[in-house]
Amino acid sequence: MAAEGRLFGTEPDMIRDGSTIPIAKIFQDVIQKSVLMLPLGAVDDGEHSQNEKINRWNYIEGSKLFAAFFLEMAKLHQ
Repeated sequence: MAAEGRLFGTEPDMIRDGSTIPIAKIFQDVIQKSVLMLPLGAVDDGEHSQNEKINRWNYIEGSKLFAAFFLEMAKLHQ
């Protein structure tokens, strides 16, 4: 994806993983469209735990990633 390439200088690893969001597959089946998840967390973030967190770097770079992603999406409709 161009957004990741521009921001991080590398192509992303495309994996099929709903992580802890099993509704993603159901949603994809219902709408008959692909679902894209942009994970921002690290392995030590303690998803859904009492002490869940997100690193400052991941938060800042993730915000940039969302902006770059939406810019690329906007280009599709020009």
